[in-house]
Amino acid sequence: MNRKPFLMVPVAAAGLMLGGCGARVSGVYKPDGAGFLDGMNFKPDGKVDLTFMTMTKEGTFAVDGKRVKVTNGGDTQVFTLDDRGCLDGGQLLGRYCKDGKSGAEDALSGAFVAQREGTAIQLNFHGPQAVRVSVVERGVTQNTAEGSYRQRGDRITVSVAGGEPLELRRSGDGLEATMEGHLVKFVKR
Repeated sequence: MNRKPFLMVPVAAAGLMLGGCGARVSGVYKPDGAGFLDGMNFKPDGKVDLTFMTMTKEGTFAVDGKRVKVTNGGDTQVFTLDDRGCLDGGQLLGRYCKDGKSGAEDALSGAFVAQREGTAIQLNFHGPQAVRVSVVERGVTQNTAEGSYRQRGDRITVSVAGGEPLELRRSGDGLEATMEGHLVKFVKR
């Protein structure tokens, strides 16, 4: 990956650190998995130290609801504070959590069900990275398949042979996915 000049890195890093404390961001945030930055240190005076390849640059940050704006060298990056207190900078910048701990590494287990107009999709997580996917229409199981899942932070990818991967995200005690342009919520049973 071709990394842009160091100025963009500090901006991204600062934005990521802000999300770890709810509406208040402070302290050290580290990548949750692969991250563009090595870390961010948010200070009470509205400044943030962004570390990239052992170099540190200072920037500023501001929190606006669930958005954390990090500015460095005239560039601003916006990060989203997720339900687990981590800062999400998207696929390019990555996700950063307070002291590198997202709390999302908990193994998935049990059943999660989404219902819509008489049809239910049930995801039954069992064993290490194993999942059973069932489609139930009006109380009758129509289809069941065994598959696997991969978890990275609060993101889960469910794969079943012959099907498209299902991308999910943890949301509180449940899971969410976008299917056919609609937000679908899976509730833990």
